[in-house]
Amino acid sequence: MRLSTAMFVLVGGVYLGITLYVPMPTDMDAKMEFYLKTIGFKFSKLIMYLEYLVRGGSTIDFSVVQNIMICITTVYRVGAALTRNSEGSKFTLDDTTFDGVRVLFYQRTDGRQENRPAFIFLHGGGLTIGSVDIYEMVTDDIAGHLDGMVVISVDYRLAPEHPFPAAYDDGLAVTKWLMRHADVYGVDATRIALGGDSAGAYLTAAIVQAIHDNPTLPNVRLQVHLFPWLQHFDYQTPSYQKNAHIFGERTWVENTIPGFCFSAYFNGVLNDSLVEQMTTNNHTSAAFKNSALYWKTFNHSLIPKDFRDPAYYTPPQSSDFGNEEIWNELKDVVLDTRFSPILREDMRGLPKAYIATCGYDPIRDDGIFYFHRLKDAGVDVFWVDYDAAFHSLDWYYPLYSETGKQLQRGFINFIKDNI
Repeated sequence: MRLSTAMFVLVGGVYLGITLYVPMPTDMDAKMEFYLKTIGFKFSKLIMYLEYLVRGGSTIDFSVVQNIMICITTVYRVGAALTRNSEGSKFTLDDTTFDGVRVLFYQRTDGRQENRPAFIFLHGGGLTIGSVDIYEMVTDDIAGHLDGMVVISVDYRLAPEHPFPAAYDDGLAVTKWLMRHADVYGVDATRIALGGDSAGAYLTAAIVQAIHDNPTLPNVRLQVHLFPWLQHFDYQTPSYQKNAHIFGERTWVENTIPGFCFSAYFNGVLNDSLVEQMTTNNHTSAAFKNSALYWKTFNHSLIPKDFRDPAYYTPPQSSDFGNEEIWNELKDVVLDTRFSPILREDMRGLPKAYIATCGYDPIRDDGIFYFHRLKDAGVDVFWVDYDAAFHSLDWYYPLYSETGKQLQRGFINFIKDNI
């Protein structure tokens, strides 16, 4: 009995040690934040897979993680109420709807109440988690710093319950509503900026393009992309390879996570067999990999040389492979620029852009690829990389690190200087 107990304690201790170990690059900022997010993700993932085994399903049910997020939402909403600083107290916050979509509407209680610029924010979360409530501290902080501007946070529908194009439709509906009713809200329709982080940056890119193509609406003034998630075609970019080399599965954004989120948004099914194909780029056809659009968009030579360290990076060895059956199932949706705005052929005339990427982020290169697409089309675009940061580094009061503070100041000043 004592031996079995000792073995149980030993095995349990080893398992716990393995679970709690997270690699920490020496130059990474906000290490404790990264560690806590990673451990939280690991335990959420464990609960999700245990539920999957008990249920005996063929696909993973993301509702477990969403229920965990509901608990986190409560904490964040309380935190938002407690941490509103003196500058933040100068705005009012209304929970309302625009064209049937829930939004948080921020405006100043003093100063000018008409012809004001506005910033529409679209939260991240892989289109599967997140909400305006979870992001309330974020948007409080944005509203507090964008003095005299209206700020709107969009609570778009989430996958897998609401697959493509639900999130896109909601974000577009809010933007069109504000533009068409700008006078009602004291907003100048020609001075509206859009922005978001991660998946919210994808929505920003797609919505900006749709507004640009609508002759009845003014162009969006600015677009802001924070560590953007913008492509579903190359899961062997230098940043994906770097992430796998340093962290493997010991990070809160494993290389498989974008694939699972893609699967949920694509058709509302979390398909682990599809994700497995995606991690090796076997989900796209050889013909597409050899197309001019693919090479123009996802050529690894676009990534700075010092971001392609031979210690972890191996260039593509071949493009003559791919599962035609999978590609035929995916292509009609993934080639739609509402789903993949990075594939738009003509980027000319799109609004001035700000792109921020993070060094420890598997999707870092998505932002670099989009930077080059915009720049090559003559769009005025600024890109900055925070090499010591990781994906979704906290960049809002009171949780931000020094790098997070720099990221916040960067895009806030960009909006102020150009709106």
